[in-house]
Amino acid sequence: MKRVTIKDIAKHLAISASTVSRALANDPNIRKETRDRIVRTADQLGYKRNIVAANLRTGRTGTIGAVVDEMMTPYIAQALRGIQNVMQLEGISIMVACSYHDSAQEAKNIHAMESALVDGLIIAPCHGSANNDIFQHTADKGVPIVFLGRNPGIENASEVVPDDYSKAFYLMDHVLRGGRKRVAHITGDVPSAYFDRIVRGYRDCLARFGLDFDPKLVVRAKPTFEGGISAVDELALRGVEFDAVFAASDLQAIGAMNHLLEKGVDVPGDVAVAGYAGSYLSKMVFPQLTTVEHPQLEMGEKAGRLLLELIKNPDAPSRSVTVDAKIMLRNSTHSQVRR
Repeated sequence: MKRVTIKDIAKHLAISASTVSRALANDPNIRKETRDRIVRTADQLGYKRNIVAANLRTGRTGTIGAVVDEMMTPYIAQALRGIQNVMQLEGISIMVACSYHDSAQEAKNIHAMESALVDGLIIAPCHGSANNDIFQHTADKGVPIVFLGRNPGIENASEVVPDDYSKAFYLMDHVLRGGRKRVAHITGDVPSAYFDRIVRGYRDCLARFGLDFDPKLVVRAKPTFEGGISAVDELALRGVEFDAVFAASDLQAIGAMNHLLEKGVDVPGDVAVAGYAGSYLSKMVFPQLTTVEHPQLEMGEKAGRLLLELIKNPDAPSRSVTVDAKIMLRNSTHSQVRR
């Protein structure tokens, strides 16, 4: 079957092809009645916009890249949904690549996206700063970038982030007000400004309650379920006593909680457990997990809009958008107040 073209629509309506083209491009100089008649006729004839030709005219591919650090939790799934909500209204497709907490894989994903000539990138980066030079080099070549969830340390970059320090502080406040005195903290396995902010909230809240910071209670582990298990084992090897666990990721917290339960530890009776950067996964475990939930859908939508601004106007200034996360208090920290 022959593909319907702009010339076919013009011939059918006895008007010029340029008028049809401008109407289908929503040219404001075309009268609304004329545009509506052309759009209606295009639908009736089965006209499909030639994306390739349009992209050649604009110098764009109509595709953006999303490079994420994990695909295990609903956190990223909701963020991607938010990005799609914005991009599909613009007729833009999304290519997704996962780094699985591996900075080397992340670097390969960035290069692959560049090779595919994406119009821009939304990056939920791996922890650490191993690829900061690559991020900066990519941005310097004119590829618009928006960081989602955390910025690995790139100055003057667009980002959509929560206030990690204050939320970590107030989550610790909740744990300590429950009577806990020895709170173990599971942080990340690599140096990271993101983990540093959470550790600072942890330490400052201890100080507010007049409690000393004990470095033996801080364990480095991968931000994964297995990382939470290994952190509990490390605390046991150190021989330190603790009555609560505050983990920098929900997967760590769930791994730690499961391992404690397997060992016969009462959660939250003997040890309270809290996580961070949670999703509805935290409600699917028992006991349900106290955590800080980021508005993932909203964050994805905001990141999508920021990227569109940069694509449409390469000279637009970078912007930092801070979203409000919610502290969700659940059964993993609720128990009798200890004296």
